[in-house]
Amino acid sequence: MNILAVDIGNTNIVFGLFEGEKLVSEVRLQTLEGRTRDEYAVFLEKILAQRFSVAVVSSVVPQLTDEIVEFVQLKTNSVIIVNADTKLDIAINIDEPKSLGADRLVNAYAAYKLYGGPSLVVDFGTATTFDIVGSKGSYEGGLICAGPKTTLNSLVKATAKLPNIEFHIPVNFVGKTTIDAMQGGIVGGYACMIEGLIDRLEKDYMPFKHIIATGGLGRFFNKVVPRLSKYDESLTLVGLRLIGEKLL
Repeated sequence: MNILAVDIGNTNIVFGLFEGEKLVSEVRLQTLEGRTRDEYAVFLEKILAQRFSVAVVSSVVPQLTDEIVEFVQLKTNSVIIVNADTKLDIAINIDEPKSLGADRLVNAYAAYKLYGGPSLVVDFGTATTFDIVGSKGSYEGGLICAGPKTTLNSLVKATAKLPNIEFHIPVNFVGKTTIDAMQGGIVGGYACMIEGLIDRLEKDYMPFKHIIATGGLGRFFNKVVPRLSKYDESLTLVGLRLIGEKLL
């Protein structure tokens, strides 16, 4: 079975085509409103040239959801939009289930199916989210923080002389230059925040068997934060595939 997974995020829209369990094609586009169908057709030419039985969509950008779904429906009428009402074998143990971001639900579902529980997913995107998966696969809640790039962009925008920088692991947290000081503050400070929040979540909940990093900067911080036990680049796309397989 071929499945098209579509993850509509605040920074990127990611399209992934699966042949069975294998991710055979992936296209990542910047999240922008107003693209025409012809533009999507050009960007997705390789994917659209192949057959797929169903498209499974998660979105945290409501103003783009209908636009993307209508485009995908040119290729297949079978489209699943994942939200808290999607019938999955996972309890959502929070006060307002309908407020849960689709990507966070998908990540929790994938983490349990792939790794078991209790687990913690740390997704490094525009926001960094922490999502707790119970021992029997339930979604137990989590945290939302500003993402590393969001934090950096706010700092640069709010100051007159601080430059934009690329993320690098600082050799020494005591910076001898402005850029070194920013690396120590942003990278080191963010890493300490991640470690501290993991410790607090384990204290308030229970020790996690798996702590999984995903998202754009997940690979980088997986090298910086020892508590992150694994980096899974395609966790959200795989979760969408698993949901598609379950619901068909």
